[in-house]
Amino acid sequence: MTIQFQGEESKPQLRWQRTPGSPIRSHKSYERPANQICHHSGQYLTVEETNPQRVVWLREQHDFPGFKTLDARFQSAAHASEAQHLVWSMPAVRAVGLLIGSLLLLAGIGLLWTRIAQWSGWFEGALIFGAMMVAGAGAVAMLGIGIRLITERANIYHQQAMGERPAVSYFPLFGAYHVEIKESYELNLVNSEPIITNQIVASGLVTVTVHPEPDASDTYRTYRQLYGAHRGTGVGEHLHAGAVAFEGREWVSFTPPIDYDHRIALRQPIEQQFVVAGEPQQKPIHFEVPYRIDGAVLRTEDDPRRGRSKLKIIPQLASFDSYTMHLTFLWSGKPKECFLKECRLEIPSELGNILQVELGRSVYGTNGPEVVWRNLLFENGKLVLAVRFADPLLGPTAPASLEGSYHLVVGGAVSGLQVPPDHVWDPTGRCVTPRAQPKPTMSAISEIKGKLTTHIAVLAEEHEHVDTLRLRTSAETDRPLIKQITHMLTKMGVDIQRIEEAMPRHDPLDSQSSQLRYWDVIGRIYGSANREALDIHVVVSGSTSDTPQPQVQTTIDVRVRCLHDPRNTSVVQEVADTCKLINDNLSSQLPIL
Repeated sequence: MTIQFQGEESKPQLRWQRTPGSPIRSHKSYERPANQICHHSGQYLTVEETNPQRVVWLREQHDFPGFKTLDARFQSAAHASEAQHLVWSMPAVRAVGLLIGSLLLLAGIGLLWTRIAQWSGWFEGALIFGAMMVAGAGAVAMLGIGIRLITERANIYHQQAMGERPAVSYFPLFGAYHVEIKESYELNLVNSEPIITNQIVASGLVTVTVHPEPDASDTYRTYRQLYGAHRGTGVGEHLHAGAVAFEGREWVSFTPPIDYDHRIALRQPIEQQFVVAGEPQQKPIHFEVPYRIDGAVLRTEDDPRRGRSKLKIIPQLASFDSYTMHLTFLWSGKPKECFLKECRLEIPSELGNILQVELGRSVYGTNGPEVVWRNLLFENGKLVLAVRFADPLLGPTAPASLEGSYHLVVGGAVSGLQVPPDHVWDPTGRCVTPRAQPKPTMSAISEIKGKLTTHIAVLAEEHEHVDTLRLRTSAETDRPLIKQITHMLTKMGVDIQRIEEAMPRHDPLDSQSSQLRYWDVIGRIYGSANREALDIHVVVSGSTSDTPQPQVQTTIDVRVRCLHDPRNTSVVQEVADTCKLINDNLSSQLPIL
């Protein structure tokens, strides 16, 4: 929304709508990029809005009168228009007066010299000549003094301004910057609960470390000596090292609040870290800002209502083997780079000895035998661990569940919070990156930890078996063929759940008269040997043509799938029998190639 003051077109426009994207924009024009900050008011400024009143040699701007070296660093400091504090340079003004006076004297001497023929007598001539010499010496002296005032005007100003109050009350600390973002998440993983049912505890901490310049201690001693008389008025009670701004704040909230909800002002009492027992310390200064994270950041984006986690643990048994358990970690969040710092699994005595641990080792913990995995990298968001026991996991004496813990480290901020290199400013309000040596450094990690629970009964139900077959027939891929297939499946007792046809398209390798056709037939049949159903998926693909004698070939792919207990091999046989029955029925009813 843009609002224009009625009848006052000269007034600035106010924009209420918060546009998406970076929050770093000018406080005056709302334009980007606003890569400078007024070191008085903290407003974002564009290059054009910074120091709009140009500093000419007769007018100067001083932030630290009497401290020449520190004041020189602030000659390029960023100022908003209302925060500029220009003063007349009195040495320069005096120099201009002296230069004008010397020029007038030289002009007068030249005028008298042109009237030399009008001089009467030697006495008058000697008197006038002497006056010209004195005036010339005075003009030369005034010229020399004026030039000196111009060249030494900075030294003269600071000598005369000694003891005046600085324009800002803080002590500016310059140095090298390092920004560290660390996030912590607590999430309990249970294989019987595919959705997040427990509350996710998430928090973060931003630590900005400023390494002071080598002469920072000497600079502060001089600062204290020059402005010590103003200490009781607030001067020198705080240090200021600049500012750091964030991007990617969708899932975070800072407590306590920070500037504009996205910027840290690197400001603290000077005696908190920098000055100890009255003496400055040449050690890093730390600024810590905690924040809270919405736990929904760990939920998948495709189904946020059900709350499926981006981090999953899938325990599985090997095919026809209830002695070996595979533990699969799946990470679908960002960033992808992550590694398992530690995973512990307590092993009950009912499972007997631990025969083999893949990528880890067995130890004896406080509660008995344990399996430990440490420092393992994920590949494409996946890590598979394995352990083999002496006794079967699905045996009559097997425990109800296995308990443990895990600790995962992600190479970045899961919440998306970040500090771009050009979002760091020094005490002058200028962006640090283009001029700093060394340049600011950034690091971010996220730690996800919690309890790990594997229910043995779920392992028995989640074991999958799939059988497939493929047939080729000369029947056309059309509705009569699909009707014939569905009728055959219905007679077998298959519950048809869905029939879908993909949009026909031209065959890129054939003429325009040929079209590719695809059909999906999905159904379910309940077998007699298992509690779960057998899922049946039939894919019919082929082509149709308008030519007089088309070459027709249709492919029928059948896939039969079920979840079963590995101890029950009859289910596997039933899947194979169902697949064979479909094959026999199709072969007897269709012209098979």
